Amino acid sequence: MIEKRAGLHSGKTLKGDRVGWVTLSVVVIGSMMAAWSNRDNLNTDAIAYSQIARHWVEGRADLAVSGYWGPLLSWLMAPMIYGGMPPLMAARLVMALSAVLFWLGSSYVIRSGGLRPRSVLCAEGITAVCSVAWAGQNISPDLLLSGLSLVAVAKLCSADWLSQPRCQAACGAAWGGAYLAKAIGLPLAGAVITSVAMARWFLFRRGFLMSAAESKGCSARSFLLAWLRTLGVTGLVCLPWILVLSFHYGRPVFSTSGPIAHAVVGPADLERYHPFARVFHSPDQGRITSWEDPSGMNYRYWSPLENAAYRTHQIGLIQKNAETAVGLLGSFDAFGVGVLGLFGAAVSLGFRMRRRVEGRPVLSWEIAWVPIVCLVLLYLPVYLSWFDQRYFFFALPLMLAVCFGGLERFGELTGTGLRATPLGAWVGVAQAVLCLVFLAPNFRPMGMALDGAPDPASFYARDLAARLKGLGISGRVAGSAILTGGRTGIYLAYYMDQPWLGDELKPTAQRIASSGAELMVVTRRDALQAELGRDPRFEDLDEKLFKTLKDAEAYALKVYRVRP
Repeated sequence: MIEKRAGLHSGKTLKGDRVGWVTLSVVVIGSMMAAWSNRDNLNTDAIAYSQIARHWVEGRADLAVSGYWGPLLSWLMAPMIYGGMPPLMAARLVMALSAVLFWLGSSYVIRSGGLRPRSVLCAEGITAVCSVAWAGQNISPDLLLSGLSLVAVAKLCSADWLSQPRCQAACGAAWGGAYLAKAIGLPLAGAVITSVAMARWFLFRRGFLMSAAESKGCSARSFLLAWLRTLGVTGLVCLPWILVLSFHYGRPVFSTSGPIAHAVVGPADLERYHPFARVFHSPDQGRITSWEDPSGMNYRYWSPLENAAYRTHQIGLIQKNAETAVGLLGSFDAFGVGVLGLFGAAVSLGFRMRRRVEGRPVLSWEIAWVPIVCLVLLYLPVYLSWFDQRYFFFALPLMLAVCFGGLERFGELTGTGLRATPLGAWVGVAQAVLCLVFLAPNFRPMGMALDGAPDPASFYARDLAARLKGLGISGRVAGSAILTGGRTGIYLAYYMDQPWLGDELKPTAQRIASSGAELMVVTRRDALQAELGRDPRFEDLDEKLFKTLKDAEAYALKVYRVRP
């Protein structure tokens, strides 16, 4: 029975699958188009990764090593920058490559889940659309992290993982790469490897096999060795970078992002947001922004163990983040079907184990909810917002495997008892509806990615930098000047290759004048401009930047030069 069910889809790779290769080609072309269409769109994290890549190219390891950002994205950018490619274009190209890797990892997971060919085709088509849509979004390592993590999960859930050290080594190497992409990859690896290994052992003890091989020579020792080898290889891949970070900071550390993500969501008794955007300051020599490595800034760290009020705040934060996480997982489809599918898979598996309904294997898709639970748990105590769907890209193909696998299982059970029967026409209709449910929220983002998402902040920063350079005006920049798309102030500093000295929530002319900034940028309707216009220490550059007063008034930004 196990071998028969496993044979419903031949092979776990694209070898010999023409449709799969066509889908991959579409993803490659679409991702490249999205990269080109959004080549001028910036985001704050993109500046950090671009600058770190430049530091590597220039041999400035003291500036390139950052405990806040994973190094892999910048490492992939560095050869392109060395070859003369503009850093932002290199970042976009790496995002396109990350989207392709995400689709490949998704395909590997889906094809390893024991699904029928039609379900595989539907799930791969959905992930293809999402890959292209996400390739055009903000530059971040989340697609890269997700792609590597999905490869690792596919290895971990495969029939070969228990018996073949080579499979365990490949799984550990993929998890190590996930950590190098983003620091959360390391605790996620530990949690998923342990949880899935325990789930497989528990299922085996209850008489449910994931492969025919598990019935031969399977023991607690074999599970333990597989678990240890996988963790060991993961550690070996991660260790060199951990040693570099520990030497750089003078203490054992694998990342500084976790403590910072916890600090910024602390109680409201103090200002706890990222200081780089809340206080005027000077970045280290050679940096455009302290965001390249915010680890040394004055964060207000806190602990729920300090007092009862902080414990209450932490409990409330976990509850709020749990609701946010469920909402973000539900945002991958139109009606939250994916979340219901995860819950249903867990309940169904528990029911089968309790009733000891045997005679069929436990397929990989039936435990696909375990890695998602691990990911959600890691984000509960720290920063999580409704804008962070990218943190859960990893979950989409796993949810798809669960949903399509659940449809197949229901079709079998409503046929002739527990015997596998051909899927009826109604299952095909249900699969088509499920495709539409998952595709509906992603058609518009894909269109925007291919056409180029509107980003006023990047447009005005680039245009204003060209105007200032044309006049020979340069200098250290301060002010956020927030427009749709981000902080125009830091974008302007990036395009001018000048340090950005930050901002304050309620800056004053005196604070700006004493900040060391030479240029202050604000939005045209900011109330601060009236105070700066009256202060003789500030020169209004409208007359120099624009031909007429009407042109100046129609422009979204206003720049003041700080007189010596």
